[in-house]
Amino acid sequence: MDGEQPAKRARTAAPAAPAASAAAAAAAAASGFVPGMMPFGLDPSMMSMAQFAPFALAGMTGPLAHFGATMSAPTVPVMGSSMSAATLAAAPKLAATPAAAAAAAGALSVRPAMAVAAVPAMQRERRPPETRSPTEIKETLLRLGCSITNLSPRQMVLVLQETEAQVRRAEKTKTLERHQDQRLLSCFTEGLAPGPEALLRMLEAGSDPNTISTGGGSGFAPNMTPLLAASSWGKVDEVRLLLAAGVDTTVTTPNMRQTCMHLVAGGNIERWGAEKTMGLLRLLVDKAPELLTVKNAMNKTPLDCAKYEKKRQQAAYLQNLPH
Repeated sequence: MDGEQPAKRARTAAPAAPAASAAAAAAAAASGFVPGMMPFGLDPSMMSMAQFAPFALAGMTGPLAHFGATMSAPTVPVMGSSMSAATLAAAPKLAATPAAAAAAAGALSVRPAMAVAAVPAMQRERRPPETRSPTEIKETLLRLGCSITNLSPRQMVLVLQETEAQVRRAEKTKTLERHQDQRLLSCFTEGLAPGPEALLRMLEAGSDPNTISTGGGSGFAPNMTPLLAASSWGKVDEVRLLLAAGVDTTVTTPNMRQTCMHLVAGGNIERWGAEKTMGLLRLLVDKAPELLTVKNAMNKTPLDCAKYEKKRQQAAYLQNLPH
């Protein structure tokens, strides 16, 4: 009796696979896919196993060296691309030949190898051997306005290398032909910020970091600049990149003639956070120390502004700087 039950279960379970295959084939056919063929432009190497499963059940497997297994393939996966469903449905279907299947399998198996070979080169380019001491790394991060709270020594190295890589990209944009771009101002409207990567892309596309606001669509008063806009909202990462791109640090706000350092010295530390505010102030002191003595329309220096606005942390830092 016990010996018969497994056999009975096996007999009843056997039709499940053909049924699943038939169902998958029917679903694929309803979508315009024909068993034994795969739409032009659909590359299994670009699909997850979950995405590929319906095609595998319908007999449209293709060589899957990309997934670590070789399946006999009635079709050749051709050209990985991001095509719409309508485009895929209208695209020609290509049946495989043994030679084409072998070629496709070779291509799929080579792709991961090429990617693996490229990784060490990328790592060498982005992360050169670090020769600075932990103390030097920490001091450099502080000068760049970076937060070091709760970072391990290894994490400090990674943050510094990433930050310096971004700074180098910004510095390279100094040689580009530039154009006025109001987007460099409007992206800071209402305290928003583009983020380092988006800002770098604009600079690398030739946007002038010294763009002067025309008012209206920029979201800022006429004659404001990206440096003043970013400083007025405490955006330390963006200010760092603007400085690296060669921005004019002597610009002042239209009415009060405040420099970027005035804006940060009297800035909203309660909203921006102490770390970002003090990091931005350290960055400006390091990159533009001449601004420490500049006076605004009220005849106040940045230190005077910090005291006037009762910003104790900013005032204490500026007051204790070596003269």
